[in-house]
Amino acid sequence: MEQVKMLLVCDNKQLKSQLHEELLPVYGQVETITSSEVRKEIDRISPQIIIMTDGEKDESSIELIEYIQDEIGDAELPVFIYLSHKANFQLLRDLIRIGVNDFFVLPEELANFLERLERIILTVKERQHSELQPLPSSQAMKKGKGEIISFYSGKGGVGRTLLSTLFAQTIKLESTASVLFIDLNLQYGGAEKYLGVESARSIADLLPVIDELNENHVHNVVMKETYSKMDLLLSPRDAEIAETITEEHIVRLLRTCRRAYDMVVIDLPINMDPITFSALEESEVIHYVLSLDTPAISNYKQVTNLLKRLQMDTEGRMKVIVNRMDRSSELTTADVKEFIVDPIVAKFKEDRKGVQPLINKGEPLRKETKEKKIPTLSKQVRKYVLTQLK
Repeated sequence: MEQVKMLLVCDNKQLKSQLHEELLPVYGQVETITSSEVRKEIDRISPQIIIMTDGEKDESSIELIEYIQDEIGDAELPVFIYLSHKANFQLLRDLIRIGVNDFFVLPEELANFLERLERIILTVKERQHSELQPLPSSQAMKKGKGEIISFYSGKGGVGRTLLSTLFAQTIKLESTASVLFIDLNLQYGGAEKYLGVESARSIADLLPVIDELNENHVHNVVMKETYSKMDLLLSPRDAEIAETITEEHIVRLLRTCRRAYDMVVIDLPINMDPITFSALEESEVIHYVLSLDTPAISNYKQVTNLLKRLQMDTEGRMKVIVNRMDRSSELTTADVKEFIVDPIVAKFKEDRKGVQPLINKGEPLRKETKEKKIPTLSKQVRKYVLTQLK
């Protein structure tokens, strides 16, 4: 795989030296030029990542970035990272407006810059890899540009969060799609336990910029799941903060994410509040998770009746997944079909022995594309995902 071409545009000798000390030992050669050399050298270098630093005037930096964008063209547009010595909100807004991906203030945010740069390089390398090498048939399946898929149930304890996280992981591992998982259980969270992650960042970090939210803001807040590399937007897990998040915020967030990702998978809480309702309205697919017992059927009926009264059209969007099937189940799928109006698209058997040890250790159920030994539930979900990707 080719090395990622990185360009540093810097006029300050001291800052240039400092950045070289951080970058060269890790990434090897970093092409470095001054702002006055950009117009002459940009075609020759053809960088994939451009790190810009403050010029003599903010206007000159913006003009230079716009020149590079015009010169290179949209097809090969690099990732822009801007480093400033001061927090300048107006400059930040202007840079975001013209398409700069990230903005950091040095030296305070040096560690954040280096962490973000590492993630960007991994993304660029993944893109190179997908362009240079033919993918296996299952990997080549890519579907769902801008598709939002929700997992919901009117009854707790049916395995909704486990299935939503496993579904999202599987799509990411089995396709070339860009995938974002969102945990909208705002008060208590829960998805992090099945993904084996901890993060100080959450949906709440987007509230200060929610009125001007764009894809760059989302990319700055998400974290990567270690194994599948899918993006995660986690719950604040705070009841007080959850009260400050409104349905308008969620609609704006989901519409922004739809533009930025091929698939957005959402885990929803059981309570039908304005946020849950808005997320269901925005979803192209609603997976209703159902267990084989009388209370689950009763709750399903209540949910479908409520959605009708609220005039939400779910025809063709609502799909039932029967989960946790075993011999001791009160009902059979044949019994259930008499009481539900939506199609059953998948049936997953109970797999406590395969799943519970991994949950207890805080490990995700999927880690690689071609794992030889995975839990039975992971195999069942993989089989279902592959049918959806065809």
